[in-house]
Amino acid sequence: MSQESDGTLRDFLDRRERELTEKATKLRNELAPYEAELADIRRAKVALGYNLAGMLTEFLQDASSPNDAATRAGNIPAGGMLAGNPFERITIKGLAVKALDEKFRQGATAQQLLEFFRDAWGRDIDRASLSPQLSRLQEEGSLMRTGNKYMLVPEAISEHELKAWGVIPAWATAPPGFKRDEEEDEEPSDAKPESPPKVTEGTDPPFKRRF
Repeated sequence: MSQESDGTLRDFLDRRERELTEKATKLRNELAPYEAELADIRRAKVALGYNLAGMLTEFLQDASSPNDAATRAGNIPAGGMLAGNPFERITIKGLAVKALDEKFRQGATAQQLLEFFRDAWGRDIDRASLSPQLSRLQEEGSLMRTGNKYMLVPEAISEHELKAWGVIPAWATAPPGFKRDEEEDEEPSDAKPESPPKVTEGTDPPFKRRF
């Protein structure tokens, strides 16, 4: 492959990655109010004594799959729903960051986060597991606390951390507001180039190694 075609391919991949990242971010933002409303509905059903787990099981057993081939391959169970909970792969730190970024822009208490994890994302996490992670995020500067509410400081969170916590896929770039990897790699603009060694008149220049 020539250097020119290689550069063209790289440009295309970079451009396409940016386009898909922007679309994914837009879709996540559009989903946020629906997830919040769904969480409210589930909380109301729990308050009324609904058995959500039983209802979901019954739905999956009774519904027919719109994609029989995918069902046989084990990718989609009956009912056309994706297998597994996509939020299971996200760490507790990641869940907190994701919720505060997408749902609680004005901050949330630990209890609000726990209820949202459970009702919207199906993650039942206890307070004893969440509190130390919130404290660590606060110590790292990723969260700030006002009263009993935690607020996100996205510019303090790197793209590498978002990937490590499972908030974004390994191939994705950080959403707007977060610190992207290339920003960490950039040298400060005021960095001065290293000056060559000074040679005093009448002395031999310093020996330069060839290896």
